[in-house]
Amino acid sequence: MPDLSIGFISVKDHIDTSSPIGKAMFVLIGAMAELEGDLITERIKAGMEAAKARGKPIGRPKTPEHIIKKVQKLAAETDLSINQIKKKIAQNVSRAVIGKIVQKTRSRQ
Repeated sequence: MPDLSIGFISVKDHIDTSSPIGKAMFVLIGAMAELEGDLITERIKAGMEAAKARGKPIGRPKTPEHIIKKVQKLAAETDLSINQIKKKIAQNVSRAVIGKIVQKTRSRQ
């Protein structure tokens, strides 16, 4: 990558990347930010593993079977759009989930 000779000066934090000390500070700040991101990722994974070990389900809950059946029936017996089916069943199910069920049902016909 070519050197664009672009510098960064932070008046508040007294960082000037055109100087050797400024460059070093910028690298250190970047390294600390990366470290913090990695630590957050580790804590999230550990928390999920602990929850899983306690028997708590991880991830998105499955769509209840009775809702799947309603959507399949409407998809098979009508030509309603996905949005119309979503309004008709009046459940807290995403349009994407309904779309997948409708697509699968109608592709079998």
